[in-house]
Amino acid sequence: MQGLIGDIPKALVPLSRQVLLDTLMQRLALLELPTYLVTNSRYHDQFQAWQAKARWPIDIIDDGSTEPANRLGAVGDLAFAIHR
Repeated sequence: MQGLIGDIPKALVPLSRQVLLDTLMQRLALLELPTYLVTNSRYHDQFQAWQAKARWPIDIIDDGSTEPANRLGAVGDLAFAIHR
């Protein structure tokens, strides 16, 4: 997939008139619950830029990973977000 979308996180791939994450956030906003997104250091700035434009109430968390060798994985990211 990386070859098709370049250096863009999958959640920020354009889908029609908005990015995929906007579609998800529209649905999550109906629940009126705190929303968190855990990302790696590589994509953190892109998610911050998206949030500045989209203005969704979401807490974007950088898990500090910089390469596959130091990734936390999905469960590790959840634990990281809960304990920070």
